[in-house]
Amino acid sequence: MAEHTHEGTSTAGNFQEALDRAIHAAHERANTGGADIQVHWRLDEVTGVSGGITGDRSIKVKIRTT
Repeated sequence: MAEHTHEGTSTAGNFQEALDRAIHAAHERANTGGADIQVHWRLDEVTGVSGGITGDRSIKVKIRTT
């Protein structure tokens, strides 16, 4: 089975929100019309930006699915 990378971002700096978005993207890709779709994933990377004049608090996660 091929591996795919998916990303999720939160501009509020919320890790769970970013992870949920990445997992949602993985489910969208895996959805083949079945009733019980499962996605197996692992966390590959977490990056973020904090501070600056705009008070940036973004976080991005990358997951890999199999």
